[in-house]
Amino acid sequence: MLSIVGAMVITGLIGSALAVHPRFPEGTNVELAAVETPNRVRILIWERGVGPTESSGTGSCAAAVAAISFGNAARDVEIVAPGGAQRVEWDEDGLFLTGWAEIVAQCEWLKP
Repeated sequence: MLSIVGAMVITGLIGSALAVHPRFPEGTNVELAAVETPNRVRILIWERGVGPTESSGTGSCAAAVAAISFGNAARDVEIVAPGGAQRVEWDEDGLFLTGWAEIVAQCEWLKP
């Protein structure tokens, strides 16, 4: 198992390269996922234009679909990101994401 620092370095190297790869002319977000058990997937996130990100609902859903489709994960899975865990369920009605949310900043947009 990689250390947190090692995993962050790999995410930075791979994520930053893929986020601006010519194959993605508008840029892309990158999630690196590891299926730890059928009910638990750990992800690291590189968000285009931002860099390493603590959590992402869209990224969690994408990682769940990939893990279910190709990694033998269950259709009801816990996705663990650096910022916390979310639950993704994939059934005949679609994807459902549940988890907690927390305000991490309050900002005001100033027009130029």
